[in-house]
Amino acid sequence: MIDDTRLEQRLQNVADEVTPDDTFTEAVMDRIARTQVAPPRRSISRVWPAALSRPRRVVVAACALAVAVVWIWPFGSQSGTGNWWLGPSAAYAQEITHTLEQAKVDGIVARSTTTFLMNDGNLHTSSTVSTYFFKSDRYRLDIYDEGRLREIQWYVPEGDELVQTSFRLQDGSTDVVRHRPEEPRSDPISNLLTLVQRFDEADRRFDPKEIEGRQCVGFEISSDKTDAGTDRVWFDTQTKRPVLLEFDRPMSNPHMQRMILTFDRFEWNTRLPADTFSPHPVGDAAALEQD
Repeated sequence: MIDDTRLEQRLQNVADEVTPDDTFTEAVMDRIARTQVAPPRRSISRVWPAALSRPRRVVVAACALAVAVVWIWPFGSQSGTGNWWLGPSAAYAQEITHTLEQAKVDGIVARSTTTFLMNDGNLHTSSTVSTYFFKSDRYRLDIYDEGRLREIQWYVPEGDELVQTSFRLQDGSTDVVRHRPEEPRSDPISNLLTLVQRFDEADRRFDPKEIEGRQCVGFEISSDKTDAGTDRVWFDTQTKRPVLLEFDRPMSNPHMQRMILTFDRFEWNTRLPADTFSPHPVGDAAALEQD
């Protein structure tokens, strides 16, 4: 992984050579990793005057309890009607985080695609499509070009380091990179967990709409708060699981204005094969086409 300054320079170098027919995705995830921000704590406390008589203290304390219930209850009451997203963000952020952490115990699968907004206003979708596999503290990335598997990357903890092993099918070469513990995780689930903790900063909440056959509600955090671009995420209103995740980034390029990295087709609590995260050579790329 590389820091923001080096990545910015690398993106610029690549961008200067890109034409509308070229594709690139590999360096995007490093750009969108950010420092996690803890959700705000809400507490209700009052200092009651010692001069109050006992009967009055009882009445006042009862009123305070009623106020406290009214203050924290909206999440529960809204959740009962299905409108949990109208409640306090700290409440559903905590629940969504727990859901994600639990799902990682078994396994998560997701697809990523890249779309470019060209200077002429047209959208160009890259032919490079990736599939992510997650389980616990490790993940794997399968990279396809025009439906043919090009490369597999495994990210597996070893001691304090995260070891990245890359296998390229075209020439059978293998590279190993050891990432230091202080380097931020840049996989989409880690970024999603960070994004969830920033719901209190959301600039927009999108009305429910149907995505992939599910009723979803969306949130957006603008670029002036992320220092990188605009983040958008849609959740299933029933399960509170992510359905669609977008990282929208500006580009300094003669041909394009913006790059949108999208994650969708999530599969949750997926029992992944035991060798999913064991680096190994794979067969002929021509025989390994994307589903």
